[in-house]
Amino acid sequence: MVVAALAAAPAVGRTDGAAARSAGGVHWAFGAFAGYQWFGRVTELRAEWVVPRIESSPADGTASTWIGAEAPGKVKTAPFIQIGTQEQRNSPSYAAFWSDTRRGFHPQLLFDVAPGDTISASLRLAPGRRWELEIVDASSGERAAFATGDEAGAAFNDASWLQEDVTDSGTSGPFPYPQLTPTRFVRFSVNGVVPRPDSLGPRWMSLPGERFLGPHRLGDSFTVRRVRLTVADERFLVLDRAFSRVANRFVAELARWTAATPASQIRAQAAPFAGAARPFVRGLAAVRWPTRVTPLIGRLIGVVGRELLLAQPAGLPSAARIGAWRRAWYEEADAFAAAYVAIRSRLNAPPPKP
Repeated sequence: MVVAALAAAPAVGRTDGAAARSAGGVHWAFGAFAGYQWFGRVTELRAEWVVPRIESSPADGTASTWIGAEAPGKVKTAPFIQIGTQEQRNSPSYAAFWSDTRRGFHPQLLFDVAPGDTISASLRLAPGRRWELEIVDASSGERAAFATGDEAGAAFNDASWLQEDVTDSGTSGPFPYPQLTPTRFVRFSVNGVVPRPDSLGPRWMSLPGERFLGPHRLGDSFTVRRVRLTVADERFLVLDRAFSRVANRFVAELARWTAATPASQIRAQAAPFAGAARPFVRGLAAVRWPTRVTPLIGRLIGVVGRELLLAQPAGLPSAARIGAWRRAWYEEADAFAAAYVAIRSRLNAPPPKP
């Protein structure tokens, strides 16, 4: 839960992926991205990788490997910027690119690369509200460095290091995902430091044939590889999916409360949250979790218990009390998000699609 230029150019960035089914028979659709996300104030991110080679693919098989930053907003219009490499069968087969929301997430090609080349890429939010982008091919010596004011005025809170199953702009569906050599990100960092493992949210890619790709971390590097859902993963995802839908709706509603909001409306809007939170807590408490996540599950249960109390206020008669109540809620929401991301990281479990 989160509270708080080719003739047929593929659109990179945000997209949906194919549905896939776990061994338990549940259908999961994790999307078209595999790697990690980090949530917090983003001013700089970096990574290095070796351009993966397409080993086998249909004629239109396409993938991309990139780093990017995003700010809150609607999916198709939120500020977003990325830089990386694309890997596809069609000419040019391998190239460095960048893109952003203003360009509709379509790749702006920079120079050709080759499979096996070592790439380093960076994004930095510079003084004057502009993004400075750089991508270097250490193998060929090619380099592109430039700045843009696009998107720079927003408060970016999401850093990503991802492998993507690219969207076909003509059909709005994903291209076939090619068989690639392993994709490994090394020396990845945000705001000048290697992110703590518990601060990273795994992203999984769903592929046809009931397959998943996800990250496997080792120090300041990780590899995108075949992953599977464990029993603990599925239990957490099932519980979270039911709770997140209701909780996210409630968060949107409470953001609109004012001193003039009737107590009856507050109670009516809080009731579904309370109705979803109680079985969520009972479900978490009923599972025998792996030792590595047990303390975090206890922390999450405590946060939701405090949110339940806040979600049933006796009354909010003044603007001052509304403000104090909302601050208390968002403090608990931040605590929830921290525990939630840490649990997902230790399980290496993806977020359920809403």
